[in-house]
Amino acid sequence: MPDSVFVRIERIVRTSADRALDLAERASGIVLVREAARELEQAEERLRTDRQTADRKARRAADAQKEIRAKLAELTDHARYALGKGREDLARAAVARQVELEKETGDWETIAAEAKIEAKCIDDALAQVAARRKQIQSELAALEREQSASAPARGGKDGVQDRVAQAIGKADRMFERAMSERGAVADSAEAARAMADIAAMKRDDAIEEKLAALKASAAAKPKPRKRA
Repeated sequence: MPDSVFVRIERIVRTSADRALDLAERASGIVLVREAARELEQAEERLRTDRQTADRKARRAADAQKEIRAKLAELTDHARYALGKGREDLARAAVARQVELEKETGDWETIAAEAKIEAKCIDDALAQVAARRKQIQSELAALEREQSASAPARGGKDGVQDRVAQAIGKADRMFERAMSERGAVADSAEAARAMADIAAMKRDDAIEEKLAALKASAAAKPKPRKRA
């Protein structure tokens, strides 16, 4: 089973940070620190790709729900027509298809809710990776200034390691706060799935109720008077 988008986001962010820190720890000069910044830029690109995927999922869900609404209205007309012709069997088939489509509507609503949550989580992760990158780039600029002035890096190699680690650690704390807030938002998707399951359990009863309502509606209509 493929990883959830949340697992993928955390892996991208964690890997990018670990890789950046590893490069800094092995750094003997500015080149490797610059490479650490590039690692974070690549992580941003991967997250942007995931964001586009979430957007496509949301659009697909919206389009599907629109099509289903139109089909439901059409089936209602078909069922009423069949009842008017005394074909309850055909009316029941139309109503049964309506119930199936309504279940699909619930599924698409769940997908749309999950896509919204994924998009927010990715946006939060993008912000944190960008913060990491800016911290690294700030340290890189300082190192370049020191090098151009022919001054030794503050603290030498150990100083580079400490400064990069501190820059990543600061952004890490921001990322942890954002990800910890995700749980409360994700509950809404779980609730949506539970509601969809309940709707499926009521499917059989819904067919009978809908059919009975259509019959009652047809019976309530005044019949045209016959001309003498």
